[in-house]
Amino acid sequence: MVQFQCDICHFRNIQRRSPEPGSIRDRLLLRCIRRANLDACWARESTTVANNTRNVKNLLEKGATIGAGSDAIMVPAGPCPLRDDNLMAVAATMMQRSLDAGMNNVHVQYHTVCQLWSAVHNQWRASVEGQAASVMMRGTTKLMTSTCPTNGEWFKRFMLGLHKRAGDSSCPDLAVSIEVMLALTQRFDRLWILAEGDSKKQQEVLFPALFTVAAYASGLRGEDVPLMDLFSMFKHFAEGMNHPKHPHAVLAFQK
Repeated sequence: MVQFQCDICHFRNIQRRSPEPGSIRDRLLLRCIRRANLDACWARESTTVANNTRNVKNLLEKGATIGAGSDAIMVPAGPCPLRDDNLMAVAATMMQRSLDAGMNNVHVQYHTVCQLWSAVHNQWRASVEGQAASVMMRGTTKLMTSTCPTNGEWFKRFMLGLHKRAGDSSCPDLAVSIEVMLALTQRFDRLWILAEGDSKKQQEVLFPALFTVAAYASGLRGEDVPLMDLFSMFKHFAEGMNHPKHPHAVLAFQK
């Protein structure tokens, strides 16, 4: 149950002409329109679409038994005006953006494509059309009505269908396991031994080793580690290591 126009109609709404045979650009636009149309149609689950189809059929059948035709029961779906009221041009452009290469995946993610939606919405609000929006206030609550088609029903369905089709690929920062830390410290030990006799190379090993172990053992954020006071750590090192019950290393920090 979503507003529908065929690919050719959308093309004519955008370009004000029919597609030219053999035009690669026109063919590309038609394919983007087809994809956006399908996303809008399948914004709902397949069971919901099937239920809507069944209910409409029942409605028309029961209406026929009392002599009420489809024109008396159903609101006409068209014809639509010759203009791009739903901003299919923006939807087709977003289809092209979704094909760009991503950082962690073959293509960019849905939320990256959504940045184009935000750009259109913000530009609309800054335009003459956007100035026609009204504001409703009650106490400290403010509600703003918008005439931007990207907030309309068809575009909402299109965005939902695009999201369902593209999905989300999450790449969270995973916690470092103790096994990984032990393997890393063993590598630092080997590099320290290989750098024996070369103070400069040992310093190059010592700094990342200290940074890594201090951040991991103390649960520090990266920007906190440089606040360590190495002089105070060295001053209390022997005291902590010689503790009778709990030998430890002191991590001192600057105020």
